[in-house]
Amino acid sequence: MKEPDLIKCLIARYNKYNWILFSHVRRYNGYDSSKLRIADALALNLYPSKDCEIHGFEIKCTRGDWLSELKNVDKTNEFKQFCHRWWIVAPRDIIKIEELPKDWGLMIPKGKTLVIKRGASKLEPKPLDQELFTVLLLKLKEKYEEKFDLNAIKREEFQNGYDQGKRVSEIEVAKLRSQISSNNAVMDKFEELTGVHLSNWNVEKYGKAAALLMKREDFKLDQLLTNLDSE
Repeated sequence: MKEPDLIKCLIARYNKYNWILFSHVRRYNGYDSSKLRIADALALNLYPSKDCEIHGFEIKCTRGDWLSELKNVDKTNEFKQFCHRWWIVAPRDIIKIEELPKDWGLMIPKGKTLVIKRGASKLEPKPLDQELFTVLLLKLKEKYEEKFDLNAIKREEFQNGYDQGKRVSEIEVAKLRSQISSNNAVMDKFEELTGVHLSNWNVEKYGKAAALLMKREDFKLDQLLTNLDSE
């Protein structure tokens, strides 16, 4: 398994309401290469009844990586000094139990999560210093922004409004097309029966002529229509 796979296993194990997990935690903010020490993961328990424990994790994916770690175990103290428990996370058969420092625990993957192969001793950690505290605050801010991406929300609201407007416009366009088709059918029938072809340039002329005809006392439209119906 590769590191991203083991990170996913960590997330699965600590994806609980009383834990918050941060991956790839810097010791300090900024990019000073002399201070560029990174913990693979830190998990913070949110319950005072559990002492608000902080667990630290180092991930080792190969036997060689683990043997290199054993040559300089003190480098973990930059984070371990603030942790209640310190864990190694590694694929099965990478690490022999007897190789572990006495207070380190070991977790190995099982399915999509992790199980404890050896428990980690409870330590007496120092309080978080300001540097690491601000790093964790920044990580928390990133988690919040990732979950509640305001730009994504705005894009979604815009898309919803666009889709709704499009549906309404499609309905209105369909109604208008139906009305135009109906009006065209009436005009075609009128032209067929009268032989009069109405257009923009002559519709006013024929309209005025029809109005004059309607005003004649000897013209009875109702009687004319009755006579047509009886034919």
